[in-house]
Amino acid sequence: MVVLFSVLIISMAAVSFWLQKKHFLMVLLLLELVALGLFILFVFSLAPGMELYLVLVYISVMACDAACGLSLLVASARKCGDDFIFSLMLSKL
Repeated sequence: MVVLFSVLIISMAAVSFWLQKKHFLMVLLLLELVALGLFILFVFSLAPGMELYLVLVYISVMACDAACGLSLLVASARKCGDDFIFSLMLSKL
């Protein structure tokens, strides 16, 4: 049941990611939701007490990924003045 819930979280986040590509912050939140769904899937699919070090490594990489994403968001907001993805794609001459 938990595996089904995790797959539901991952699929809903993937569909939302595919549909919503306007704000950089929304894209980062949806990527974190996918990572959270994968984390739940890893925790409950592995046998209790076995290979939990892999889960610990995954959650630390997920935290580093979130920190890098937020730093990119702050840098783009300072440079462009907003968090729209469309404004990042335009070349400024």
